[in-house]
Amino acid sequence: MTIPHGESLDCKNAKTNCFQWVIMAPMDNPHKNRTLFPTELSLYALVFIAGSLGAITRYLVSMILSTVAQGTLFSTILVNALGSFGIVYIAFILSARLALSPRAVKIVNSGFMGAFTTMSAYCTQVVSLVDEGSYAIAGAYAVGTMLITFCAALAAYAVARRGISSGGGC
Repeated sequence: MTIPHGESLDCKNAKTNCFQWVIMAPMDNPHKNRTLFPTELSLYALVFIAGSLGAITRYLVSMILSTVAQGTLFSTILVNALGSFGIVYIAFILSARLALSPRAVKIVNSGFMGAFTTMSAYCTQVVSLVDEGSYAIAGAYAVGTMLITFCAALAAYAVARRGISSGGGC
């Protein structure tokens, strides 16, 4: 791994650890002075770890909600709404406030949030409802989920815009 000016970075002996080179970068130009990136294997490892944490969180939320509300439709809607809010919020406010690099945002959004949300479960549930002959419920669930998740994304955007324009924190 090298820094653009030819200086090498030894992750074991560096004053800053290599993880900071992935996560932190100037937002005005993410490639300026911080183009160092760990090997592709390290990137995959970070996405894998983030994805594992997202999948575990999704499972825990589903288990908790299954005891509160019967059925999985509610937990899927909630997880997807939280995921939609989270992805937009991370993309707009956390990346600006914490100076996260675009790669770090992708690691969190593709890894954690991608594993946390579940489009496949949503689609399977809609198809299962259709297969059972519950056409009205399937249609309401399909349209309702899209509206709820879109509104969650808009809410995150509004919160992020307010936080950025007011200079407020996360």
